[in-house]
Amino acid sequence: MSISLQELRKFAIQEQTEIKFRDDSTDHCWMVSRDGIVKFGTSKPWGERVDHTPESTLALADEFSLTSLENERLLTRAQMTQLLADALTKTATSRGDDES
Repeated sequence: MSISLQELRKFAIQEQTEIKFRDDSTDHCWMVSRDGIVKFGTSKPWGERVDHTPESTLALADEFSLTSLENERLLTRAQMTQLLADALTKTATSRGDDES
């Protein structure tokens, strides 16, 4: 399962968690805020050209940092994929319970 930006945004909002994702080979970094807004993960000098998108960085990201009010966790791509899959399953299950 690949990770989509939409899934990260949904997870960040539902869990009230800030998610940073980084591609170590290029050092590109983006962040999804607790309210689902995608931002630069590191400061960028004003006027500097950006030659990468959040989607291209996410496709190559190998490190995910999750920061909530309680704690901070560093996850690998495989761990983040599993966490999102579990969260989507939990959400689908709870929706099914609500409709019964």
